[in-house]
Formats: sequence, C-alpha cells, structure tokens
Amino acid sequence: MIGKTAQIIFTRVFVMMILNFYFFVFSVMGLLILGVGPALQTVNELFLDHHWHWQGYRFKQGWHYYRQYFVKANCHFWLFAGMLGALLYNLYLSTQINQPWILMIQFVLLMGIMMTVAISLLFMAIQARYAINLKHGIVLAFAQFFDHPLQILRFIFGIVTMVIVCMLWPGLGLFLSVGAVIVWTNWSFQKWYQRVDAMFS
Repeated sequence: MIGKTAQIIFTRVFVMMILNFYFFVFSVMGLLILGVGPALQTVNELFLDHHWHWQGYRFKQGWHYYRQYFVKANCHFWLFAGMLGALLYNLYLSTQINQPWILMIQFVLLMGIMMTVAISLLFMAIQARYAINLKHGIVLAFAQFFDHPLQILRFIFGIVTMVIVCMLWPGLGLFLSVGAVIVWTNWSFQKWYQRVDAMFS
C-alpha cells in the first residue's frame, strides 16, 4: 500500500516536472516574449491528452501544438497580460498615496488582479478542452468563475499558496511551478467540466 502510494506521488511529481520542462523549452523557443503564451497552451493540451501517463509526453506532439496555437495563444496571452499589467501599475501608483481611503481602492485592485489571473487560467483550460472562440471562451470562463464561490476561493487559495511556496523555495518553482498550476487548474474544476460536457453532448 505504501509502495503504491509512493509510486503515485512520484509519477505525479514527475509529470509536473515534464510539463515545467516543456514550458521552459517552448518559452525559450519563442524568445520568451512570443513563447510564454503558446508554451502555456501547449502544456495544457499535453496534460489533457495524457494526464498522469508520463510515457505519452512527446516533444513532437508538443511542437505540433506549439505551432498550431502560436498566433492565437500569443494574442490571448498578451490580452490578459496587458490587463494584469494595467492593474499592477495602478496598484503601484496607489501605494504612493498616503490616504486612508486609498485602502479601499487597493483592495478593489487586488481583487481585480486575482480575478484576472484566475479568469486567464480558466480561459486557457477551456481553450484546451473546447473548440471555442475568444468571446465565448471568456464568457464561459466568467461563468466558471462565478458558478461556485467556495470552489473559486479554494482555487485562488491554491494558486496563492503555490506562489508563496515558490518564493520561499525557488528550486520548487524552477521544477514544478507551471506544471503544478496547470494540474491544479484542471483538477479543481473537474465536476464543472463534466457538467459542461453533459450539456454539449
């Protein structure tokens, strides 16, 4: 029993390491600026195809997804990155104002930042699952975000925990960060995806 549990844990950690490795490889291939978006979409697609079957992960298949989604994934990534950058910049500006009322503005900005990150991750997972355009993908991501408050709070708490862990132990961030986020995003909403699949079937 202990041996089987250890094998499961090892396999899942190894899969997250593979996802992380592919993410960095494809990001560098796009010189980071044009590589991060397609790389994120690629590892999402690979995880949905193979889940915990590490033997199925192949660079050739990843390269196929990378080329297929290169333009579209870049457009989507920079759309969300631009929104996130604007919110972060406004949060930075708000720290220069020493007034009590600014705390409410900072709270709203922080909520907006967390919501933007969550919506972008959900949108990316939806794009990997369904053949859907930008408008409908964003609508579905918003519906997913507001569907179950406790579920989304758990999801955001998990993401924040990963960020804190990676800040405390950078080595984990290097080997597991992106893979863990991809797995967490897909695992957290399994029942929701099942409901959507049932509606489409």
